[in-house]
Amino acid sequence: MQMIGDVIARHTERLDGEPLLVPVMQEGRRLPAGKETLAQIRERARRQLEILPPAIRALPRATIPYRVEVSTALAALRDQLAREHTSVRRPT
Repeated sequence: MQMIGDVIARHTERLDGEPLLVPVMQEGRRLPAGKETLAQIRERARRQLEILPPAIRALPRATIPYRVEVSTALAALRDQLAREHTSVRRPT
């Protein structure tokens, strides 16, 4: 398996793939993901790096672009917030 891109989405969305960020605390309590040992975190990071295309892992500029998308729901929220923000009248 090799990664071909990422999607930036709302935290409530459930998309295919593995999230890069996961909650580790909630209401002052540590969640299961927050109980990983340093060795487990290093191993997960190593596995994730291994499945990136070599051109992306390289330090020089990658010759193959790594696509990052914004999910449809997040884009809709962005657009809604932009409309609401521009429609608010500010006092002068």
